[in-house]
Amino acid sequence: MVSRLRLALGCGGGDMENPVTKPIVFLSHSSRDQAILKRLKDALVDKTGGSIDIFLSCDGQSIPLGRNWVHRVEEALDHCKLMLTFISPQSINSSWVFFESGYSYAKGIRVVPVGVAGVDLAKLPPPLGLLQGFNITSEDGLNNIIEVVNKSFDHSHKDVFVADDYRAIFGASVAEDRSGLEALASIVKEIVFKLKGNQKDMLREIRAILTGRSMPFQETDEGVNAFGLSVLNDGEGQVRVAFDPLAASTALPALDDILEHITTSTPGPHPFSVMFERAVQHLVEHHRVSARLVATGACLGQGSAFTYKGIEFEIQRQCLMFLDGARTWKNRSGVVYIDGKYVGGRFGEAPLAELIQLLFEKQILFLTEGPISER
Repeated sequence: MVSRLRLALGCGGGDMENPVTKPIVFLSHSSRDQAILKRLKDALVDKTGGSIDIFLSCDGQSIPLGRNWVHRVEEALDHCKLMLTFISPQSINSSWVFFESGYSYAKGIRVVPVGVAGVDLAKLPPPLGLLQGFNITSEDGLNNIIEVVNKSFDHSHKDVFVADDYRAIFGASVAEDRSGLEALASIVKEIVFKLKGNQKDMLREIRAILTGRSMPFQETDEGVNAFGLSVLNDGEGQVRVAFDPLAASTALPALDDILEHITTSTPGPHPFSVMFERAVQHLVEHHRVSARLVATGACLGQGSAFTYKGIEFEIQRQCLMFLDGARTWKNRSGVVYIDGKYVGGRFGEAPLAELIQLLFEKQILFLTEGPISER
C-alpha cells in the first residue's frame, strides 16, 4: 500500500521492485513561491541522500498531471509525519496554507512554521505564531530544516548547507522579483529613500559600500552617482537615495546594503516613495480604494494607510508651490506617488512590483490617454 502511494505521489528516490518506506515531509506554501520551493526540495533531497520523500504540490512530480489535486494533498497529509509551513509575503494571507496547517495539527502531524522572504515569525499572530519555528535568512536557517528532520525521524544528517546554497535557493527569487520592477520602468519614474543621520558620515559609508561591491561611481559636490542610482545631500538634514527601476537588478543589492548599514544607527523601517510618471492617475476617495482591495490580501493600516504583504502604503499626489508672474505663490498638482514603508526584511525582497501591478489591475492606479511624458 505504501509503495503504491509513493508511486501515485510521484516521489522519487526508491527502487519500486524493492520498495523502501521513507518518511514523507509535506511542504506547505503559496503557489507564488513555487520557484523557491522547487529549488529547496531538490536541495533537501540531495543533502539527505534521498532518505526522505518530499511532497510539493507544485512540482509536477508529487501530483502528476491529470490527477485529482485535492485528493492527492489529502493522501499526502494522511501519511506524512512532518509539515514545514513556509510563511512568506505571498503566503501570509493564504487561507489554503492555514487550512493545511490546521488540518495537519489536528491530525497530530508536527507543524513547523518557517519564515522566508523577510517574514519574521516573531510577528506572526496565532494560531501559527504559537508554534515553534524559525526564519531562514542564511544557510543557518536551512540547516535548521536538517535538524528538524533528524529529530522527527531519528536521522543523523549533518549540517551541510553553506552560504552558496542559500544564495542558489533564495537569491534567484530576488532576481525574479527585480525583473518585475524593471518591467514597470515605463510608468515608475524612480523609487526614493530619505535617510536621516549625519550626512557626511552616511555619504562616506555609502561610498565604502559601493566600493566594496565594485560598483563604479562618480563623486559630486552634492553626493554620489552610480549607474541607475543617485545619492544626494538634500540640504534638509537628510540623504536622498534614488534608483531607476530599469537598474533594479544592480541598484537593489547596493540599496539593501546601504539600508542595512544605516539601520544600525537609525532603527526601524525606512520610508520610501514610488514616484510615477505624469500619465499615471489614481482614485482619491478612500472608500473607493478600499472597496477594490477587498479579498486581495491588503488590510487596513494605521490612519488612512493600507498594508500589503509587509508594505504599509498610501497613494498621494504631490502639491507643488510656485511663483506666478505677479510674484504670488500658487499651488500646482504634481505626480502621483506611493508613500510607503516596508516592515519586512531586506527591501530587495519586498513584493513592490506585485503591489503596483495589483493597484493597476484594480484600477486604483490608471493611465490617462496619450503618451507618457518624457523624463
